Amino acid sequence: MRLIDILFDAFQKSSIQQAPELGSAEIERSIVALRNWIDDFHPSGHELSDFPKRSLFELADLEGRLGGTPLSQLHFYLTVAFASLSTAFILTQRTAALRRIESSKNKTATEMLERHLRAEHWITVGISHLTTSRQHQAAPAVIARASAAESTMPNSTPCWTLNGTIPWVTAAKHSEAIVVGASDEQNPALQYLFYVPTHQAGIDLGSGMHLLALSDSCTDEVQLRDLRVSTEQLLHGPIANVLSVSQSNGAGGLQTSALALGLAACAIDWIYGQTQQRGNLSPFYESLAKQWTFLFEAMNQLASGADCKMDAMTLRKDSNTLVLRATQSALAISKGAGFLAHNSIARWTREAMFFLVWSCPQGVAEAHLCEFTQFAPIP
Repeated sequence: MRLIDILFDAFQKSSIQQAPELGSAEIERSIVALRNWIDDFHPSGHELSDFPKRSLFELADLEGRLGGTPLSQLHFYLTVAFASLSTAFILTQRTAALRRIESSKNKTATEMLERHLRAEHWITVGISHLTTSRQHQAAPAVIARASAAESTMPNSTPCWTLNGTIPWVTAAKHSEAIVVGASDEQNPALQYLFYVPTHQAGIDLGSGMHLLALSDSCTDEVQLRDLRVSTEQLLHGPIANVLSVSQSNGAGGLQTSALALGLAACAIDWIYGQTQQRGNLSPFYESLAKQWTFLFEAMNQLASGADCKMDAMTLRKDSNTLVLRATQSALAISKGAGFLAHNSIARWTREAMFFLVWSCPQGVAEAHLCEFTQFAPIP
């Protein structure tokens, strides 16, 4: 049985459980639409011009119907990543922005959320510098400075000026707004999240960097130069660890693991297809499929709050390892054909490297280094 079939079975069950009011027939129609999208999808490339705008609008609608709980949302991302890691990745950035708005107590947040739930008003997030990116630098990547007027004039509307560089923003050029993280100038331990329209003065959007893979996500730096934001744009803060306190009901730290398992399933299912002509490959497929099933079940347990012997950090590391091994196994099996730049296996192999660098916690990165270098830390 192919892994994608196991996934769809689990996805349909989790969707029906989370939204019984829709009825099984409506959910089945949505699942069929997602299956059809996977069957019909053919990635056009990894260039900046290949941004999958049409797919994103279609899938954002399906996510709204099928991704109502942490578990069903993870199943949705995993399924989309099976066909296109870039598309799934872009979707997670939109959802991250919506979750931060959803959990805001600002009275303007409801209007923002209603607007950006419509896919034609795309939104993304720029917050990696608050957790993983550029943490080695002495100064925060983005600084929020209280305006002089706010600090000297009584009864004035509070406002801030943002300066700095957001290192990684996905689909910035294609987005109407960005949820931006910033650190307080006077006390950098205090952090903010602001809603920033991309047409605002003082913001410079990169059109996208040429990456090892996923260039079609149009991820780039965003420069902020004396960008003025008001209380109406403040979603959260000032507070320490703003990302932790601004979570709403979502898949959270399991999302990246889900994307890794989606790409791994794609490579493993390709190997399964090869076993139909080359029976000697069956043991390799069975080993990879067994590992995938174990991690998929662990992800389901963690997302559902059930007892699980594995924590989220271990799941992330093991999912990363599996996607690297699965894609490179497919490359070894495909021989020279898979080494051609336009081949799907070459694309999968490059995409697997994404999980070593994107939002990779220090503990996971060090675990990979120990594995790669065969270094065993002293207990």
